[in-house]
Amino acid sequence: MAASASTSAAANPNYKSYQVFINHRGVDVKKTFARSLYLRLLDKGLTVFLDNEEMQQGYNISSQIDQAIRTASVHVAILSLHYAESDWCLNELLLMLKSNAPIIPVFYRVRPAHVRWMLGSYGEALQAHERKGRYDANTIATWRKALHQVASNSGFELETYNGEELVLELLDNVVKRLSEMVTKNPDLYVAEYPTGLDYKLKDFEDTVLLQQQQSQKARILGIVGLGGVGKTTLAKEFFNRKKSDYNRSCFLSDVRDYAANRSLTLLQSQLLKSLLGLDKQVNINSVDEGKGMLMESLKTSNALIILDDVDDVNQVKALLPVQTFDFESRSLILITSRDKGVLRSSKVENASIYRLSGLNEQHSLQLFCSHAFSQPYPLPEFKCLVDKFLDCCNGLPLSLKVFGALLYDKEISQWEDELESLQQILPSEIHKTFIISYRSLNEEEKDIFLDIACFFINQNRDQAISIWNESGWRGKRGFLNLQDKSLVEVDSWNSIHMHDQIRDLGRHLASSLLPRRLWSSGSNNVIDNLSHQSSEITVRGIRMVHGEYSDPGNDDVFGGIGTENSVLERILRSLQILHIEGSLLERILTKVKLPNLSWLHWEKCPHSSLPSWVPIKNLTVLRVSHSKLNTLWHSREEESEVNRNLLGCAGENIHVLSYGCNILLL
Repeated sequence: MAASASTSAAANPNYKSYQVFINHRGVDVKKTFARSLYLRLLDKGLTVFLDNEEMQQGYNISSQIDQAIRTASVHVAILSLHYAESDWCLNELLLMLKSNAPIIPVFYRVRPAHVRWMLGSYGEALQAHERKGRYDANTIATWRKALHQVASNSGFELETYNGEELVLELLDNVVKRLSEMVTKNPDLYVAEYPTGLDYKLKDFEDTVLLQQQQSQKARILGIVGLGGVGKTTLAKEFFNRKKSDYNRSCFLSDVRDYAANRSLTLLQSQLLKSLLGLDKQVNINSVDEGKGMLMESLKTSNALIILDDVDDVNQVKALLPVQTFDFESRSLILITSRDKGVLRSSKVENASIYRLSGLNEQHSLQLFCSHAFSQPYPLPEFKCLVDKFLDCCNGLPLSLKVFGALLYDKEISQWEDELESLQQILPSEIHKTFIISYRSLNEEEKDIFLDIACFFINQNRDQAISIWNESGWRGKRGFLNLQDKSLVEVDSWNSIHMHDQIRDLGRHLASSLLPRRLWSSGSNNVIDNLSHQSSEITVRGIRMVHGEYSDPGNDDVFGGIGTENSVLERILRSLQILHIEGSLLERILTKVKLPNLSWLHWEKCPHSSLPSWVPIKNLTVLRVSHSKLNTLWHSREEESEVNRNLLGCAGENIHVLSYGCNILLL
């Protein structure tokens, strides 16, 4: 293929995947045989790369060709009279061999022996490259080796045909062969816009794959991440690119769903069919029967096997009922899951588990805009709104895709309406994906998840664990399970983080569950509302800070509550978590008592020392921030009231006037 110098533009972030790549010398066959082959393959429904036909303007030529070669299932090398004169053709041939996909040679009016042994025009062309001195001896030797290797493959030769009609016969034979090869092991559909996928795949390979390539045993790898982060997409792309390296390959998708519907035998049958190269599914009557049938096939197969969306170790045992060391040494197994614990239980080593994160800012912008505008950048008048949606999506590909598609061809006013409603209602596709992870939790883990969503984002992990332990839960174990399921993260400062839309789901769920977890927003005053509730309602925590209650300047925010309010007193008796601001704390405590309070986060405390009316008896964590507080208490009498360890007190310039109180100042 002849090509001009590449443009300075960046590679297309939304490149296509191709089934067939046509490598050719333009001056010989571009307008004749190559174009005819291209059009016939298109008529067969195949995706085909032929330079001028598929090249996208404004993007780097070399990158587009490189991507097309790496993603193609089959390559065609049209070896014509002047082919070896082109360094483009020869370098493409090297990339084709490197990709490990099959290469079908078509000897177009040249003899295979001339190509194989560098005779005739091929020998002359390589000698000319040597004389020009543009390439060193090693490069030219590599070209010779590549030509010899490809010319030794079984292919098609035009020289044995006579007359134009037989050129058409050659085309028919090549198209038939390629169609059979592609449809026998077709590529999986990956994504409409595979933005950032190259970057993620390289990071995955560099992180967990390359370190195991020298291993003499079968490799078993894992990908873990939040629902919607792109685990399946990455696994599909990996499968498409690597399957030609193995004698057998099988991608088992939606393992969790099949297991939930008692259909694991269907997956066993599909795997057995792929391992044995059968045309029909094998009838399997039970999971145990399937295990027995898979045992020997797995041991002897050189296979690439992907189990996608696994949520229980028994699913892995049903599909891979042999020990890793019993596999043929070149086999590769990849398991994707939301739960790192499932991967560890499936004997995936920690170093072989790749945690997939969201997209970076550039790729997030490109993916969102591709769906919203059918181009990888925003329209100028929408730029500010695009930035706000990107903040909400926080790099999660599912959210970027769903919101981008939802906003396609919408007016600015509709964008503003969607942005406002985003905090209240998640689109059904996103909600469905997230709720799966929530339902996989046990009851303690659900409570911990709801606490984090409502109160503990950006809070210290160890302090939060102490509160859960006080509640009689296994705090550390529960938190680590949430972390394994990618529902929470911890930064280098030991602070807890959660994706904004996971947080919104948690808060939505918490608003209708007991015990209640409440916070003020808009015109909703939680204290006022609670005073009209049944005394059977229990409240675990309340958050009321500036901007989250209706009128932070109103000193009489609780004025509507009577001095004696037995209902409110009973409801708040169980309150354990309170995040509040300024004088609001005192106004609550003049109305009700909080005897079971264990976590108090008091922002903008207006006092220089801790007031005696603060219920410190059962406090486990006291956090005071942005306040005037400089002394906790003045006397040992006040100090002796503290019968628990205050594990955290985050304030400014705190000075403890007496000793022995066992307080850790952060």
